[in-house]
Amino acid sequence: NVLFTLLLGLVALMLYDWFQRRRRLPVAFLSVFAVCFLAQAIQASYGFSGVLFVFICYVCREKQVFVPWFILAVCCTAMTAFAASGPQWALVQLASLAALPLLLRYNGERGRPLKFLFYAAYPAHLLLLYLIHFYFPSL
Repeated sequence: NVLFTLLLGLVALMLYDWFQRRRRLPVAFLSVFAVCFLAQAIQASYGFSGVLFVFICYVCREKQVFVPWFILAVCCTAMTAFAASGPQWALVQLASLAALPLLLRYNGERGRPLKFLFYAAYPAHLLLLYLIHFYFPSL
């Protein structure tokens, strides 16, 4: 379940912030890596790279720093997916680079409330995934 990976990512961020506020930066980074190794040890979705990806997105929030680290994180996740499950999952991870233009357009302000659009988006994307699987079963 990817939500467990996101929870571990949140724990890593909380530990990082806690140690950073106490001016213990090396311990802050070690705590993040400890949570990453925990995710790998318990075989959480995306394992080490999933928690590291959350951390990189948090630390590199400024756009000029964010882009190269985001690309590096996606590539690391893709390599992990390739090693664990094969090339098709690596391509799925690389497809997340398509989110980069949207992330770069974010200006830090809340957008218009489109609650009902988002309620429809989740079932629509599941239907799309089912249709892709139905028409292209070898993917």
